Amino acid sequence: MALLQLTNYPVPPYAARIHRNNLWPILLITAVWIAWLVMYANNSIAIVMFSMAIYIIIVLIFAAPSFLKIIKLCRRLTESEFRICTECGFDLRTLPDRHQCPECGSTYDYDTLKKQWKEWRDTRAPFCRSNRDTRT
Repeated sequence: MALLQLTNYPVPPYAARIHRNNLWPILLITAVWIAWLVMYANNSIAIVMFSMAIYIIIVLIFAAPSFLKIIKLCRRLTESEFRICTECGFDLRTLPDRHQCPECGSTYDYDTLKKQWKEWRDTRAPFCRSNRDTRT
C-alpha cells in the first residue's frame, strides 16, 4: 500500500477505475492501427492520412464515455462538497465528518476526503474546476 502512495494525496481508487476501465480499448485500437500501417501503408500518404482520420474518430468514440464519467464525477464532487467515498463513490453528505462508509466499510474523515479529491481534480481533471473553486 505504501508503494502506491507516491504523492501526499494518492488518486482515489474510485476515480482510478474510471480512468483504467476505458483505457484498454484505446491501447488496443492504437496497436491495431500501427500494425495495419506497417503492413499496408506502402509509403502512400493518402492511405496514412485516411487511416489517421479514422483512427482519431474511433479513439474519440472510445474516449467519450470516460470523459463523460469524469465530468459527472466532478459535478457530484461539487454538489456534495467533496463528500464522496474514495473507495466506492458513495455519497456521504448525510453522514458525520468522521465515519465509516455504509457501502464499502472504509473509514474516512472529511478533511482527508476533500484533500484527496481536490488533488485528483487538480492533477487529473483540471478542466473540472468551477468558478466557486477559484474564489476560495
